[in-house]
Amino acid sequence: MKNALFFICLTLPFSTFAYSLNCAQQFNLEFHKKSFKEKVKLVRSLKKRQLKCLYDSAKKRPSPTMDFFDHVFKAPLKRVQRFIGKNGLGIYNKFEKHFFTVKTPDGPVLYGYNQSPASWFAGPGFFRVDTTPSGQMVFDYRLNFKKLIPRKQFRQWKGRTFKQVKNNHRSVVYGGGLLDDCYQLNKEILVLKAYKISKRSGKKRTFTYDAILKVPACKGSSCDQRQGRQKTLF
Repeated sequence: MKNALFFICLTLPFSTFAYSLNCAQQFNLEFHKKSFKEKVKLVRSLKKRQLKCLYDSAKKRPSPTMDFFDHVFKAPLKRVQRFIGKNGLGIYNKFEKHFFTVKTPDGPVLYGYNQSPASWFAGPGFFRVDTTPSGQMVFDYRLNFKKLIPRKQFRQWKGRTFKQVKNNHRSVVYGGGLLDDCYQLNKEILVLKAYKISKRSGKKRTFTYDAILKVPACKGSSCDQRQGRQKTLF
């Protein structure tokens, strides 16, 4: 009887059993059947509790490695690698993350920023992709990006939607000690927990949960060649 119920759960849409212990498996079964446009729609339909469930399921797996961002490390034309995102906030919950690298004496370092309807007041939300000693991938928003990201190198990247690098210390969204813990849901999706660390107490406070979907490399009509930028998919 138990096995029969489990089989029924897997054959129904993900939204029907959004909060079960096997939500990641249910989501992936539905996800892999879809076209890219349908995958974007599915990711954008996720609610806060569904995002948390996917994160809790994915964090039982090993943390992703830098190989997940293979395109941006191999990009001969220096075009940012785009991800379509959805978070659990009540407003401004659709966004993109764009990734690029910076050359250093120790090799390329991966950075990113956020493109969203909230950018006009929240800023671009630059972050660096790091791996902790325990192997956990994190996006760190707390750094001095104006010093870490040379202006000349940043401007060489095509598809970027911001002209200048900005720090986050004054941002109401990305400031206050923000970090993202990252886990891999499948070959195309990362799920994140955004949290802030109090300077006084050192305690973590969960801000929201996110899912980001890798966009295929820009080709032909999907690029705005005149401006050297890509159109966002809000």
